[in-house]
Amino acid sequence: MGVGLLNRGAITDKERLQLILTIDRASLSPNLLEMLKADIIQVISRYLVIDESSVRVSLNSLGNEIALMIGAPVIMARRDRISPLFKN
Repeated sequence: MGVGLLNRGAITDKERLQLILTIDRASLSPNLLEMLKADIIQVISRYLVIDESSVRVSLNSLGNEIALMIGAPVIMARRDRISPLFKN
């Protein structure tokens, strides 16, 4: 996949530092976070058509907790995955 979470064009220096500190606190390596991102894209893609190149996964500190934040631009639902109860 090769989409770097620490890509210079994607985030500012301050955001990069916050991400590094949060990853360190959560004891996650950047490689593990990339693997998590790939898995998340794979699961979401089963149900939705998404812009995979624009998916953002990050960890944010919220007080004493760490939140996993996912931004995935949705293009449309996969018609073959919609329950028959919800089809028109």
